[in-house]
Amino acid sequence: MHELTVVDALVKQVEAEAERLGLTGKVRAVRIKLGALTTLVPAAMAFYFGALTKGTSLEGARLMVDEVPVAGACRACGGAFTLEAPPFCCPACGSPDVELTAGRELTLAALDVEDDEA
Repeated sequence: MHELTVVDALVKQVEAEAERLGLTGKVRAVRIKLGALTTLVPAAMAFYFGALTKGTSLEGARLMVDEVPVAGACRACGGAFTLEAPPFCCPACGSPDVELTAGRELTLAALDVEDDEA
């Protein structure tokens, strides 16, 4: 259910960013990067995005989600890797001393806007 709050903030961010950039064409798509550790469900986000954009300048736009896997770097051996699930240990040396380098993202990556020129 926290997807509703997150998507509401995203819609406001997109509207503000479009205004800041002076975009006058219709937004066709919003692309975000979503880390696997966020626990947000892309299908729920898309549902709320459709509901929250009705009657706004974003109505009809699609939410496109690029899922980012969990990645880490081992402080013991220096290895870099992607991880499937906890516990997060280095697959090369087995050390649990890892720094997570990806997987927590929730980033507005791109806006696809129709050209306003006729």
